[in-house]
Amino acid sequence: MRRLRTLALIVLGSCLFAALGYGAALTRAATGESDPKPPDGPVTAPVQMRRIQSSVVARGDAGFSDPVKVTIATDAPLPVITRTPVVVGDRVAAGDVLIEVTGRPVLLLPGRLPAYRDLVDGDTGPDVLQLETALAALGYDPGEVDDEYTAATGAAVAALYEARGYRPPTATPPPDQPSAGQPSANASAGAGSSSGAGTAAAEVTPLPMSEVAYVPTLPRRVDRLPGHVGATLSSQPVLLSGTTPIVTVGLTTADVGDLHGGMRAVVDLPRGGHVTGRLGSVHRTATGGTTTIRLPVLAPRAQASLKNANVRVTVPLRASSGKVLVVPVAALSTDAGGIVHVVRVDSDGTSHPVQVRLGLAADGFAQVRPQGGRLEAGDRVEVGE
Repeated sequence: MRRLRTLALIVLGSCLFAALGYGAALTRAATGESDPKPPDGPVTAPVQMRRIQSSVVARGDAGFSDPVKVTIATDAPLPVITRTPVVVGDRVAAGDVLIEVTGRPVLLLPGRLPAYRDLVDGDTGPDVLQLETALAALGYDPGEVDDEYTAATGAAVAALYEARGYRPPTATPPPDQPSAGQPSANASAGAGSSSGAGTAAAEVTPLPMSEVAYVPTLPRRVDRLPGHVGATLSSQPVLLSGTTPIVTVGLTTADVGDLHGGMRAVVDLPRGGHVTGRLGSVHRTATGGTTTIRLPVLAPRAQASLKNANVRVTVPLRASSGKVLVVPVAALSTDAGGIVHVVRVDSDGTSHPVQVRLGLAADGFAQVRPQGGRLEAGDRVEVGE
């Protein structure tokens, strides 16, 4: 019985409180009253002493400088890749073997003119000069560095092959001449030779066009190879890029006016930290502009993290000289006469307009200098109602 009485009292009390609440709601509805409002008054923010700096913040795509495509021209009936001495991401330099096809190397040399013919004794032309210049730079003596392929040129070519662990190519004599040695499967007398290929041609080491690749500058980074060991060489070119990491940045029209080549730029790395580089030339486009940032040499891990990454870029513009008096930009207002002021709100709620002169604005804050009235760090200013 005691439990029943207790339960009845609880139910009766609940009903009573519900009735009182319902009655109060009806009373407010009848009298037009509503829930209490928050206290009236302006929204304020503190006046601060702080250092501020304006900057351009943008996004950029990371990559590597000056990409070039190298097409491997082979004359082998079945061009099978037999060795890949380098892999994607490796650094290659002048004289390196880029790839091996049917047991023969493709040597990498600096030059802007692509290989377009086999070079043999007596050939002349700018491609010969390019070859001799590259050989001399590597320390192989081609004789006088000129545009004529001579026995000295052939000797330097042979020395390069031997240093890389390959048998130098030999020229195939014309059909009416006896063989002067074992011919190479990948080397033949060059079409377009400026002198007839006779006995002397068979004695001078030639350079087959299928065994050399020229790129404008070295060293470079390997970005793509045309297959793997055992596969047939694909028609896809080798892709090499410069070893300098760069970031290509898109700019707004407003940003273009603030930036110029040589400015310092800070790039946030994908795996944390940042690195500083310099802006290249700024180019205007129909929608704004573009520029690039050349970065310094990075640790392998940091460099690998930049591959195909989209990164945040900050270009500092101007900074205050130490800490200055600042208010939120939202606290500024301008009257019809162009006078800028803020409204200081004291602890008792009274408001005092203070005329100010503006300085640097950045990061949502503006430097201010009071021109009449008091304004100090720790005061509060209106930023809204």
